[in-house]
Amino acid sequence: MRSPSEIPIGYGGRLKTRFSLFVLIAVLAFWAGLANAALLDIQLLDDVTGAGIANVEIHAYERMADGSEAWKAKHVSDAGGRVSFDLEGLGAGRTYFARAKPFGMWVSSAPITRTGWFGFTVGRLQVQVIDGRTGLGSAGQSITLKRWQPDGNHQVVMTAVTDGSGWVKLDPGGVGTEPYVVSATSPTDGYQKVSDKYLSKGPHRFVLGNEPVIARVVDGRSGAALAEKWVEAWEVLADGQKALRHKRWTDASGQVRFDLDGIQSGRRYVLRAQPYLNTVERRTDRRRGRDRTAGWAAAGSVTGRHKRSCVCVEGRDAAGGVAGR
Repeated sequence: MRSPSEIPIGYGGRLKTRFSLFVLIAVLAFWAGLANAALLDIQLLDDVTGAGIANVEIHAYERMADGSEAWKAKHVSDAGGRVSFDLEGLGAGRTYFARAKPFGMWVSSAPITRTGWFGFTVGRLQVQVIDGRTGLGSAGQSITLKRWQPDGNHQVVMTAVTDGSGWVKLDPGGVGTEPYVVSATSPTDGYQKVSDKYLSKGPHRFVLGNEPVIARVVDGRSGAALAEKWVEAWEVLADGQKALRHKRWTDASGQVRFDLDGIQSGRRYVLRAQPYLNTVERRTDRRRGRDRTAGWAAAGSVTGRHKRSCVCVEGRDAAGGVAGR
């Protein structure tokens, strides 16, 4: 080992030069990495309200040339719903997308090909389930999302449970172009109730558990209850047309119960039954003192009563006797 006095002149300078070259290479490598990694700011947004959604894990994936996906990173959104990623090759031909589970189901963003800010909107279909008796949101209510079909055999997409305010926020495909409905068991009558057809993201209201409209079907001569007879509830629309809302079958006492929306706010319905040969109708807004045949089909006149939510629907018997007392 050489003593300090034996070190050649200029040796320390060569050490400094080598160290400087090492530092330069490291700095160049660092900046090269930054050049290849591109900054992406993703903001997770409620599609209806536009508000940022906090405390949700957001995952970044790369879409490969063969269509497969490769996970890259994840971050948790801040109070404004924001996260940042450094993604190699973004903006230079490589494609990424984000994935999150803000409302109980996984949803993927549109393809991301540029750096900068990207709005990741979720909750594209929003429905609030309303308790028909209290008017408040119904928390913890199970619902089924279905793709609407013209024949009424709607296709099940998924199930969900409402949050503390009665909301479900979902992300099925084709919202705005494909119609959807939601259904749930009504506490009014124990049947599945189906919502109106949803063609937009909402927000929508689905009223469940209204005060019951009760219909009773009896024999016109004997007054005996008629079990296992169908009764339909048709809504009278503004243009005078009628739309079928529910169909139920009478129980052993001849009664059926209906969960009908908007009775107190003026929406009009007729109840239709065919216990024997002829079909009869009864308006749910019928009051005593009106013409006995008002609101009924020409198949036969009947009597009935309506007090709040009780309606009697009484049909002709097979011999042609007219119902009523």
